[in-house]
Amino acid sequence: MSSFFKALIAIDKLDVLEHWIVHLISDESENHVMRETISLKQLEQVGFNQLRLSHRCAENALVSAVK
Repeated sequence: MSSFFKALIAIDKLDVLEHWIVHLISDESENHVMRETISLKQLEQVGFNQLRLSHRCAENALVSAVK
């Protein structure tokens, strides 16, 4: 992360740095973060079944289901 700061400051791209920081912070808000257990339960509640979570990579995963 510090490399991004150094690189963007060095080329005077403070506006890009600002937008990047705001984007990262907003990605962590409760309005954007999908909690696994809650999300799967919500899918079931609206009629999805055969839920399958696969291709996990760090905090990302693929969810498939049948409606």
